[in-house]
Amino acid sequence: MIWKCISHVMTGASHVSAGKDCEDFVMSSLSEDAAILALADGAGSASLAKEGAKTAVKACIRVLKKRGADLFSLPEETIKSCLIRYVGSDLKKIAKRKKVDVRELSSTLLFLVT
Repeated sequence: MIWKCISHVMTGASHVSAGKDCEDFVMSSLSEDAAILALADGAGSASLAKEGAKTAVKACIRVLKKRGADLFSLPEETIKSCLIRYVGSDLKKIAKRKKVDVRELSSTLLFLVT
């Protein structure tokens, strides 16, 4: 099947009125074997939410591409643990480098793989 991923992020009205940038990030990856879409909504209360959202999405895409189909043959809890470990590791590295608590990089993370 042929897949096409189209994505867009836009700064919401509350962010515009507060003079804040969009803290969301979306990215997709297409191959002959899979279509991957990941998106993160940076937590407005976190000072580095934008960077956290971008880091989470990129780490998620990276692990899904690296582990591929073998990851999805595992139990759901194992998949969650694997993703949390990879994404968390990248976020912790940034937090350490910037000398902040990792919670300052908070975001939600959603992904889809076909």
